[in-house]
Amino acid sequence: MKKALLLVVFSLFFSGCATPIKRFVAHDNVIVSENHPKVRLVVPNGYELFDKCSGKNEIKFDDGSGSSYEHQDWFQFRKRNNKGLIDNVLHFRFSDAPKGMSYNAGRPDNSYFNRSAVTINGISYTTYLIARKQSSDKAKATIDACIMGKLFDSFLTDEKSHQFSISYTSFIPCEKLVDGRVVDDGLVHKFDLQANELIRKISQ
Repeated sequence: MKKALLLVVFSLFFSGCATPIKRFVAHDNVIVSENHPKVRLVVPNGYELFDKCSGKNEIKFDDGSGSSYEHQDWFQFRKRNNKGLIDNVLHFRFSDAPKGMSYNAGRPDNSYFNRSAVTINGISYTTYLIARKQSSDKAKATIDACIMGKLFDSFLTDEKSHQFSISYTSFIPCEKLVDGRVVDDGLVHKFDLQANELIRKISQ
């Protein structure tokens, strides 16, 4: 029986590490993945690559019985306003499970909401929204103190299990947030459409 790996996702800032091998950023902010999935992602002008990583990542089994190591490649881009503050963030993550193990497609807690599904350029995604307050240190670098994000999750299986995720994060005033939910329905709707449109534009 395959062990299921607990997903650990949606962090805003990471520290850098080794250069990606099979997945890389080419000229003009184009992310190339040679497999799982084979995609070409064109990040719009105005975004800067500010972090990337390729290597092993420890991940726990969802039944608490132990852990294993997956391979991850991820790339993070940010867009600044004319004052130099971060306006929004794009994060792309490719994960490859060890042989004989699979990813648990469910979210680990109730901080994710508005679950839906969308297919973009032949890839089927389960999508979620998330909103939360940042730490005071991180908030100093962004246009507002709270975040609202949309996560696009896709799972692929051949001889191994793979996960491909895109997250789009924007920043909102914290008065729009109550108990981990955005209380302004118009803002949620506008952000949701904006996220979908951006990911469609990026996907090739």
